[in-house]
Order: sequence, then structure tokens, then C-alpha cells
Amino acid sequence: WKMHKKNESFLEEENKQLTCMLHHHQL
Repeated sequence: WKMHKKNESFLEEENKQLTCMLHHHQL
């Protein structure tokens, strides 16, 4: 499913950004 794949990568990107923000807050 193309849409599903697209959605997955989108969620992955969101996750990365969230993790980045968390790391910055810890510093």
C-alpha cells in the first residue's frame, strides 16, 4: 500500500523531530 508506506515515513519523521526536541530539552 503506497499510502500506508507514505504515512509510515511521515510518522517516522515526526518521531525524529520529537526525539530531537526531547534531547535538546535534556541538554
